[in-house]
Amino acid sequence: MKKEVKKLFEDFPNLIDLLKKLRQSDEMSYESISNYFNGLGYKCSRKLIERLYKKYKIDSKRTREGNKNSFYNKSHSEETKEKISKNKIAGEKTKGNKNPMFGKKGILSPVWKGGNSSRQVYFYSSPEWASKRFEIMSMDCFTCMLCGETANKKNGFLNVHHIIPLSVDWEQRLENNNLITLCVSCHKNTFGKEQEMISLFQDIVRTHRRL
Repeated sequence: MKKEVKKLFEDFPNLIDLLKKLRQSDEMSYESISNYFNGLGYKCSRKLIERLYKKYKIDSKRTREGNKNSFYNKSHSEETKEKISKNKIAGEKTKGNKNPMFGKKGILSPVWKGGNSSRQVYFYSSPEWASKRFEIMSMDCFTCMLCGETANKKNGFLNVHHIIPLSVDWEQRLENNNLITLCVSCHKNTFGKEQEMISLFQDIVRTHRRL
């Protein structure tokens, strides 16, 4: 691996700038960058590429502005806007101790299932979920499908939400049309209202991914 990195720096004196360009300007994933160098005759795994970005502190954020953003020249329908508005209003009314679930944990929670959550815990820490989570966020251009918040904004952390909860249908845990990217704030607003928001999220996924 060290020999391959040395060879890259020898053949590409501007390797750092090139890596930055491939990631930011050309919007290439680590896998695509790996394939790019492999196509030129180098042996570059995806892991090696990731290590280069980390070791040399290369900004790896991809630009999601203008026509690279999933919301470019798009807008929610009036019906969807109304649903989102109602959801936000409801969310404001149920924050903190105004929420009927406030302080109700474990056996006191209405969604308690007898403590049989080990399967979900294992799933959420599995490589298959990590891979699917990244795939869905990439598909949604690292943008919250409700409010348009992107991962590039300050504190723009994103989650991937199961539209039909795992507790309802385990078989759809990795189905693309059952997964949607949400920012942390919008994701929190779904807690306790998962069933109510199924149709809204399904409409958004159909509209923006054109399933």
